Amino acid sequence: MEKIKIGLDELRMLTLGAQVLIGFQFQGVFQPGFEALPAGSKLAQICGLAMLLASLCALVSPSMLHAVLENGESTPRAAAWINRGLAVALPPLALALGADVFIAVRSVYGSPWGVAAGVGVGLTALGLWTALGLVRRRRKGQDQRRMAKQRKAEETPLSHKIDHMLTEARTILPGAQALLGFQLSVVLTQAFPGLPAGSRLAHVAALLLVALTVALLMTPAAYHRSVYAGEDSPALLRLGGRLVLLSTAPLAGALALEAFVVSRKALGSLPVAAALGCGVFVVLTGVWLGYPLARRARGGSGPEGGAPGAGR
Repeated sequence: MEKIKIGLDELRMLTLGAQVLIGFQFQGVFQPGFEALPAGSKLAQICGLAMLLASLCALVSPSMLHAVLENGESTPRAAAWINRGLAVALPPLALALGADVFIAVRSVYGSPWGVAAGVGVGLTALGLWTALGLVRRRRKGQDQRRMAKQRKAEETPLSHKIDHMLTEARTILPGAQALLGFQLSVVLTQAFPGLPAGSRLAHVAALLLVALTVALLMTPAAYHRSVYAGEDSPALLRLGGRLVLLSTAPLAGALALEAFVVSRKALGSLPVAAALGCGVFVVLTGVWLGYPLARRARGGSGPEGGAPGAGR
């Protein structure tokens, strides 16, 4: 049980970092100096955004699989999903960090220094987050990995399931709140009135979707205190799990709409922006909702978890 909680906390830590960088990607295109950036920097901005969204997709996915397929139980399969999500999310996160550093340094000191700084930071992050572990695992950690594979499913107390559910909500909530702050402030920038009417409408729609996401994610904690005075209840677990799962749908829609707005402003191409926005929505909803729910419909919940959806 403790291993799952630690894994979810690690996901939360990395998710917050990715979401902060996503906020920079969204907000950067509305800054006064953005229009003066070379085309290469603008393209790097959109490529970095795409990589960050891919990283975020992988970081949130294990929580959704845990909620839908394992019914909140602490199982070896849930731990494996967390490990896999981290492994998939870190390389694009490192590359996106390098892209952001390239844009910032290039705007101050020019292309050679920007390229050097971006490549240096990106490779350093990739080395520390991915390559170091791959090299060291040849000589270290064999016993621990063997123990992880042999670990049996544990009967998870209700209190731990509720803690896991609230941790899953906390994984998504800070980034959604930061995104909402960006959305509220960007309408006051000088660049916003100059956007096409369709982009302004997409931004307002995304703002409303993020507000809905934040409301859904904050409801379990408020409901827990208001109705149950902080005590454990299976009904709270079911409601909270469903709200956390449901919150990913408006969040995916908001990220897709903002990706459309930002890429249209940065690249000046409506078809490319529309394709990127649609792609983001399809991938996020497919990974966060479609895949777990499809597996559950096919009876894909683990034997340890009982009937699909029973725990939530």
